Amino acid sequence: MLIHTATSSIRENDIGVFILYQFTITATMPVMMFLSGCSVSLSRSRYSQMNFKDFVKKKSKSFLLPYLCYATIVYLIFELTSRLPVIGTVMSRVGYGGMHPVHFLIGLLIGQNEYSVHVWFLYSLFVYEIISYLVFKYSKNNIPLYVLAVLFYLCQFIFNLSFSLAYLDGTGYLIYFAFGVFFTDRIVNKKLGISTTVSWIILFLAFMFLIRWYTLPYEIIKILIPLCACMAITFWSQNISGRCSEVLQWLGKRSMTLYLFQQPFFGSALGTLLYGVLGFPAWPTVFISFVLSITMPLLIRQIFVRYKWFRTMFSIK
Repeated sequence: MLIHTATSSIRENDIGVFILYQFTITATMPVMMFLSGCSVSLSRSRYSQMNFKDFVKKKSKSFLLPYLCYATIVYLIFELTSRLPVIGTVMSRVGYGGMHPVHFLIGLLIGQNEYSVHVWFLYSLFVYEIISYLVFKYSKNNIPLYVLAVLFYLCQFIFNLSFSLAYLDGTGYLIYFAFGVFFTDRIVNKKLGISTTVSWIILFLAFMFLIRWYTLPYEIIKILIPLCACMAITFWSQNISGRCSEVLQWLGKRSMTLYLFQQPFFGSALGTLLYGVLGFPAWPTVFISFVLSITMPLLIRQIFVRYKWFRTMFSIK
């Protein structure tokens, strides 16, 4: 949510928002992939008992259905509103003008959609879980997954295979997903947890202010930051308790709703509108967008969760 609310028009003109954006984006997606790998690994025995057809059907319902439904709904909303006289002009100014249906369909097939770009995560996660199923089903250990993840990462790093956002992240982020599979059920002790937390902060400061960008040290630090973040977050999540733990568990059960419905309406689009069109200051814009990115999806869920079609379309339990 912080990544999406710190839109390009804001972070390009405010150094504080730019630093916030960089801090979140260097670690957030690797951590999400890491946690997804942990989650998948915990289901290994259940996966290995399913046949391939049933597994693909289950994961299509969990990932591809909300991916297709949400992207299509967002596309239709923006297409309709972009044709209205006044609203259409505003939509064009914030970068959400009209899109040809063919262009939209091609984007769906390759995991790249300009209106709801964030759903690439579901697209890639579907591919990751198919790979995991095959490894869990037909291999005695996880070595094939680790080898494939390293090869994909090296190919992306060396050849820059950026065919689309989903394909790019589907190769590069697989290594963090595999790291999550490897690290399942392993406990991060206090010494390692605190040291990785401190290292995360120091490496980020060096990344931002000391190292020249796009050099070898820059690329090395860029790899180390998310690894430290994964360890640090694992440690703190293993030691969190009380009311804070209850709140995080409550939000975790609603994570699909928060993930889908906060973007682009209450994140990028709202932030660009407030800052770029209405002239709101940077930090109030980020704050308003962030708060609405949490509250509005929860409100949407509260209104529609009683309907089975809503829960099915968006894989909400």
